[in-house]
Amino acid sequence: MKLSSKDIVLVAVAAVVILVIALFGFPNTGSTGETVTTTISIQFFNAAAPIHPGNLTTWTLVGGEWHMTSVSNGGNTTWVFKNVTSKSSCYEQLLAAGRIAPFHIDSRNESLGVFVTAIAGDVNQEGGGPGWQYYVNGVYANRACSIITIDNGDQVAWKYQTNQMQG
Repeated sequence: MKLSSKDIVLVAVAAVVILVIALFGFPNTGSTGETVTTTISIQFFNAAAPIHPGNLTTWTLVGGEWHMTSVSNGGNTTWVFKNVTSKSSCYEQLLAAGRIAPFHIDSRNESLGVFVTAIAGDVNQEGGGPGWQYYVNGVYANRACSIITIDNGDQVAWKYQTNQMQG
């Protein structure tokens, strides 16, 4: 069977479409597939928070149950989740924390991975305003949270702040 020029072009276009979908339509989750246990913190600073505003609130997994404590934090809301277990990406850890407290996470898939647009109702602001950024073991993460993998014992900190990548 001999293929016409039109058939060859259609096959080539289909191959390109499949390649684009494979590369960009299904962002890498960054997870190694392994389960890790870490500590995750979410720092709202002066942004509104729906749970214990102005306090340092800590959830700790003890004996298979989550225990919560909350103390005054000078008006700055910080949530800490100790011993969070999930797949090994920063995004998976954030989702796991959201199931514990509970709170909602808004995100969107982009060509380079998942971009968090809101945590607990606090939305990223346009034009240089504050937005959600994260750090792993104190180092600013300048990639999508679904791409960065984490290991047991890592510290992941989400902060509502101005963009660290700007000048």
